[in-house]
Amino acid sequence: MDPVRQAVIKLLLLLFSAMAFATSPGVKMRLSKLGLSYANTLAEASVKADLQTLKIQDQSGEQKHLAWNLKNIQTLSVSGPTSLLSLDPQQNGLTWTLSNFGISLKADWHAKYKQGWVKISDGGRVSVILNDVSLTVTVGFGQKNERPTIFSKSCSCNIGDVHVDFHGGAAIVYNIFKGILEAESKMYFRVKFAQL
Repeated sequence: MDPVRQAVIKLLLLLFSAMAFATSPGVKMRLSKLGLSYANTLAEASVKADLQTLKIQDQSGEQKHLAWNLKNIQTLSVSGPTSLLSLDPQQNGLTWTLSNFGISLKADWHAKYKQGWVKISDGGRVSVILNDVSLTVTVGFGQKNERPTIFSKSCSCNIGDVHVDFHGGAAIVYNIFKGILEAESKMYFRVKFAQL
C-alpha cells in the first residue's frame, strides 16, 4: 500500500477509533486544535518515514508505434514534506495537505519504436526529480446503520517542477527533447498521485 494512503488510514483510525466501537448512536466526539495538531504531527512523521522506503512497481506503456518500460525504480532521496490538517466545515470533513516535498528517482529504461520497416530499440538509465509537490485530500464523515462512516470527497495534486535526465544509449538525442518528456511526466505523476 502506498505511503500516503497508509498515512491517511492511520490518521483516520487515530481520530475515529473511539467512534467506531461506540454502541450508542448518541456518542459525540469533539476535535480540538491540539488534537488536530497531534494527529498532524503523527501523520507527517509517518509519511516521511514511508517515503524514505518507497517501493515503486515497474512501469510500462504503449503509444501508437512506441513501447516503453521502466524497471528497477529506486528512490534516491526525499525532501519535506510539510503537513497541515484542518477541519473543513463547508465540506463537512477533514482536509489534509502535504506540501513542499520532492523526490529523486532513478530507473532502467528501455524503448522500442516500430513503424513499417523502421525499428529502433534503445535503453539506459534515467534520473527523475520532482520538486515542489503538493497533495490535498479531503474526507467526509457520515452515518450508515447508526455507525460513523468516512469517505473520500476530493483529492488534488500539483507538481512544481520535473527534471528528467537520460544516461546511456542515445541519451544525447533524448535529452534534447527532455522538455517535452518533462511536461508529459508532470501530467503522468499528477494523475498517479491523485489516484492514491
